[in-house]
Amino acid sequence: MNQATFFAVSALAWGMSAAPASAEIPASADLIGGVPDSSTPARNAIVFINSAGAGCTGTLVAPDVVVTSGHCIPTFGRTPIANGRWERMAPGVSSVVSFGPNPAAPIATAHADWINYSGTDDIVLIGLRARVPASVAVPRKIVYDRPADLDAADYLYHSGYGAGSPVRQVGYSREYRPFRSLADPAQADNYFCFNDIYGSLGPGDSGSPVLWGGPEGAVMGVYQGTATCKTALEHPSAPVTGENDGAVMTFGKGNTFGTKVNVSQWLKRNVQRSFCSRNGSTASVSDGGAHVKLMNWWSAARADNFATTQAGWAGCFTDWDYEVDHDGYRYFRHEGWVPSPTRPQPYGTQPLHVWWNSTSRDNATTMSAVPIAGGAWTRGPLLGYVYTSSTRTTGLVPLRLWYSSSRQDYLTTTSTVDYTSSGYVRVGTGIGTGGAGVIGYIKRSDLVR
Repeated sequence: MNQATFFAVSALAWGMSAAPASAEIPASADLIGGVPDSSTPARNAIVFINSAGAGCTGTLVAPDVVVTSGHCIPTFGRTPIANGRWERMAPGVSSVVSFGPNPAAPIATAHADWINYSGTDDIVLIGLRARVPASVAVPRKIVYDRPADLDAADYLYHSGYGAGSPVRQVGYSREYRPFRSLADPAQADNYFCFNDIYGSLGPGDSGSPVLWGGPEGAVMGVYQGTATCKTALEHPSAPVTGENDGAVMTFGKGNTFGTKVNVSQWLKRNVQRSFCSRNGSTASVSDGGAHVKLMNWWSAARADNFATTQAGWAGCFTDWDYEVDHDGYRYFRHEGWVPSPTRPQPYGTQPLHVWWNSTSRDNATTMSAVPIAGGAWTRGPLLGYVYTSSTRTTGLVPLRLWYSSSRQDYLTTTSTVDYTSSGYVRVGTGIGTGGAGVIGYIKRSDLVR
């Protein structure tokens, strides 16, 4: 099953075309047993999402990240990149997120321009342009691991804008039970079904949270609709359970119906850190773009490290995320800040370039203005500038160049780790007082934001 499947089935969203499975949704106007919700920062983490006229529910899980169902965000012909990385929404698409019980009179709104698809599961993250103040909404925690004491007798709460009601409703579902695949029951751990005796879901509830611990509890699942549980339309090999509604669980470890995705790991990687639109971009924040991020990448297949400020390698990732993939490379670390290559060269600096060896397929980041000895080295773009003295300005740290003959790899880093145990040696006598291998000095990673 590919990601596009989710846009054809199980559409519990206002204003979206629906497959026959959606016709089986009860037409009741309100959640049975539900009551209109109140406006508090904890409750306001449950949000209304309007994306090109499609109304859905979502949950604020970080100050600038909302989790919802994948089929809630139209792609307009654009194929979602299900690689667990942030990407811009399709051109012209910007989802409006409303806070408060009544989306017709929200207490605040925000725009989401970024999206992150986990894979074949109908669950996505959308990134907001700005952080939501805690006075408006407090992000909900996520259940990353299956609770040991969770059983069929537990009440799992629900809050959404569905069933045609303009006011957020609170209801709860009875009878929790796992959704097992007949083909491989040991691995179908992403999907769960609910017999919502005390409530019925309706259009607008797509993306709404399954809550563990009461109406103000943590998110442990995201509703996707009826297709997974009530019919076999979405997954031909899945059993017809007879349950009313299904959800993707946040502690899922992989499903058998498509590309296996560890939902828990994906959520941890993208929610428990600052969102990339500010801290993960190459442009600095506090100094008007005078400095850019120097970021290090690693390819195990090529045994190649290289540091760069290039916009094409900025991606949309967070400072500590070592699992983000880019053309076979994984993000290693944020080295620090260098004066921007688009600004005039500051006094007391030298240009910093990236070099490429087509023979060894190796990158090297260095201040060298002449080709590195050995191999077919070609100088790449200007990355910025490096200070030639640690006293040129405040907050400078040494930038060192290491080389591994066994890997034929150059490593340029501000890390104080001794890489000799990995077969690397410092290259060159060093600049200033930094010692062997120092090619210059750059601003510490924590200084410019």
